[in-house]
Amino acid sequence: MKYNYSDVNDFLHDDSFVRWVLFNENDARWQRVMTSDPAYPVLMDRAKKLILAVQEAEKGDELASSQGEVWRRITEGIRANPARERPVFYRNLSQGSRAAIGRAAIGWAAGILLVLAIGWVIITTFSTRPEAGGTSSLQGVAAPELLSEIVNREIIPMTVSLDDGSTVVLQKNSRLSFSKPFGKSGRKVLLSGEAFFEVARDSLKPFAVYSGEIVTEVLGTSFSVRAFEKDNEVEVNVKTGKVSVFRQDAAAAAQPRQPAIVLAPNQKVVFSRKDEHFDKRLVDNPLPIRELSEYPRQRFEDITVPDLLKLLEDRYGVQFVYDRSLLERCVITTTLNDEPIFDNLEVICRTIGASYREEDARIVIESEGCNIR
Repeated sequence: MKYNYSDVNDFLHDDSFVRWVLFNENDARWQRVMTSDPAYPVLMDRAKKLILAVQEAEKGDELASSQGEVWRRITEGIRANPARERPVFYRNLSQGSRAAIGRAAIGWAAGILLVLAIGWVIITTFSTRPEAGGTSSLQGVAAPELLSEIVNREIIPMTVSLDDGSTVVLQKNSRLSFSKPFGKSGRKVLLSGEAFFEVARDSLKPFAVYSGEIVTEVLGTSFSVRAFEKDNEVEVNVKTGKVSVFRQDAAAAAQPRQPAIVLAPNQKVVFSRKDEHFDKRLVDNPLPIRELSEYPRQRFEDITVPDLLKLLEDRYGVQFVYDRSLLERCVITTTLNDEPIFDNLEVICRTIGASYREEDARIVIESEGCNIR
């Protein structure tokens, strides 16, 4: 019987193979697979070593020692002499066939390194939030083989429902990993790509999204995260509620924890992977956070600009910075609408001869004031 396995990744993505390695299930079948193709023993051995290395790391009590052990195994495997792993059939092949296998071996190595990287990220990021001066641990987090993974390879977004009632809209070429069900230590997911989260509120169990170098933590809110591996930046946008964003990587874990960036609705933070710097801003297009119907009065005749700005702050959740003594003599006639806030600001500033700029997720209005009221 011919089996359709072409590289290490094919074995690693086969749940039956993983269970054979861990629990020796269906041993007769996998013995047949091993002897069905001269290349399979090498591929299966490499996949088996990787699975056992990750499992061994999970057994350790301390994350630091576990990471060191896994990394030692990884580096030793990479440094191992390839000639010792070549089966007998390899020595009997022609030079051309050997070259073809050599090219294939590069693909195997790339696949192994990719899966090692994924396993390493799972081990390092699915840890509890580090305390100042302390170390992280894997206590309460599911072992890698118990993680569920969903990948959206379609053009249209994919909606994922989680056990706690939260929903995730996963964009194209994005991957979401999570334990099922969530552990007692909290609700933790791993994101590679872009997704919008609507989190069910649970004051006892924060919801944390691990995305590359940063973690976004909430109790119950809606927000989006964009963290593709190829991008130079990681971005978190908040629609409702509040979230905190902080660093979570090998470098930050060894140092006292820096204060988290707290985001409110219509705010975002951009983390530069090059500069390792957070930049807090307004979202590109701040939209109303309160319905127009909540305001009994929507048409205003000769309203002072400070009073109008107060209404806009309440409607959009955006903070304005201005000199009230200069603007309190400025009046305007307007109607509340559903337009983006910047469209409203353009009208206000043109009317009173002012200008505005964004600074640290706030809007600063600069004006020389009005002469008449």
